[in-house]
Amino acid sequence: MRLRLSNSLFQRRHRHLRDGYLMLPVNGRLRVAGMRADASPLQAWRETLEFVCSVLSAASVPFFCLRPTDFRASGVAVPSTYQKRAVEALASAAAQVYAQVGPVNDPDGSRASSGPEAWVRMGARKAFRVSRNFCAPGGEMILGPEHGCVVEFWEARDGELVAPRNNRITDVLSPDGEITYVPASVLTPMAGRDDAEARYPTRTDFLLPVADEVTFPIDVVYTWVDGGDPAWRARRDAAHERVTGQALHEQAANESRYISRDELRYSLRSLALFAPWVRHIYLVTDAQVPSWLNTAHPKITVVDHKEIFGDRGVLPTFNSHAIESQLHHIEGLSEHFLYFNDDVFLGRPLAPTSFFHPNGTGKFFPSSKRVDLRDRSAADQPATAAGKNTRRLIERTFGGVPLARIKHTPHALRRSVLTEIEHQFAEESAETAAHQFRHPDDVAIPSSLYHYYSFFTGRAVEADMAYRYINLAAPDAAERLATALDQRPYDCFCINDTEFDAGAAVQQHQLVERFLRSYFPVPSPFEIGTGQ
Repeated sequence: MRLRLSNSLFQRRHRHLRDGYLMLPVNGRLRVAGMRADASPLQAWRETLEFVCSVLSAASVPFFCLRPTDFRASGVAVPSTYQKRAVEALASAAAQVYAQVGPVNDPDGSRASSGPEAWVRMGARKAFRVSRNFCAPGGEMILGPEHGCVVEFWEARDGELVAPRNNRITDVLSPDGEITYVPASVLTPMAGRDDAEARYPTRTDFLLPVADEVTFPIDVVYTWVDGGDPAWRARRDAAHERVTGQALHEQAANESRYISRDELRYSLRSLALFAPWVRHIYLVTDAQVPSWLNTAHPKITVVDHKEIFGDRGVLPTFNSHAIESQLHHIEGLSEHFLYFNDDVFLGRPLAPTSFFHPNGTGKFFPSSKRVDLRDRSAADQPATAAGKNTRRLIERTFGGVPLARIKHTPHALRRSVLTEIEHQFAEESAETAAHQFRHPDDVAIPSSLYHYYSFFTGRAVEADMAYRYINLAAPDAAERLATALDQRPYDCFCINDTEFDAGAAVQQHQLVERFLRSYFPVPSPFEIGTGQ
């Protein structure tokens, strides 16, 4: 109510804000946010940097763009002899777009202010952060200071230009250097390599192909099923009748395994928002396509099970372990790729180095939870049985005993290593591919075996990621979702349940839908009707 009242009073005083702007709480303070139908971290980065560049250009202030240490922000260098002119020009233009100025070490913008006094105070510093706030049309997903532009003033010293703070390339340059225009992908890994329009001036010195950047392409693979599709259910039921009598766990084919709450739509939104650097997306399905998916988009390809199984395994299959065992057979798939389940979401902007080292070494994320040391038994849940099978194979091959489970994050994989595993463990791979439902003898290749095999052969290392698994069947599920939405503290999260409860299904669906709509309100370009 207080927020609505503040907005009403504000918009009466500033009637031109009724279209395009809102007053919203940003880190405890009311801020003006520009509404954008395409709101995203990259959009906020772009608009803030382009505002600074256009103002400095109009004021005839020389400058060049930097590659900051924080990939989420932009940076601009100005000779210190032009500091007064630059500050005056930015201060004059800031009010028209509700830009703020604050200290550099203030990523949440809590100390940022607007108005002449703030510009006088901050303008005397060697560097300050210019920020603008943006939001989706409904006021959700506020983006701001973390994607601001740091303006810094380089001093002439002993015939050189010297930076007041570190950046990713160099802190010392000659006063006279060649200026070249580059696309956003040169300045931030948030931009994809298909973003090729050269529009940002920088020094040629900043074009160095540095050793700590990922330069190889990274694709994404999803597996997806619509468990409500009558044709698919008929195929599943017929296959299930044929395996009746086999020693399958009750969770091998329960409804929660196949239920769809439209998670894929929002997982793709998270990918478009927080990892636009992904080259291509492959969606692996069983003769199904989401009704909302824009299959004509050049960055997405639907792959049928038949295309990757060939003469291996048994189709139709309803076993995710079997499907996952064949992902490396996708035609055109890059060597390095990420494997997503559709209930896995990125929670904030991530760089390619979150998943791969620049030399191609992958990262995997062990859980604090352990696979128990007892031998595999018929009572084990399918995931537990697969984990024990991984442990047996790794111990037999390398002597070491992996104990930790792997978090439900995107899995960083290499196609060549998966091919190697298929040959190294030919019997186990073939047997997994042949099981139409989850089986006690299955091996979870991309989500378990791959990581430990790659670790012992020097192709992957342990890493950490801010992550949360949210079990919808848990009593605190609503509280965990609220924390994720309000604080956005996770790089990645998974929303799942392993036990289907028909009585709670509707409530769970509504809970998840509200959360996902609020967290990811902006349609991705992979949805029909987005016009992108």
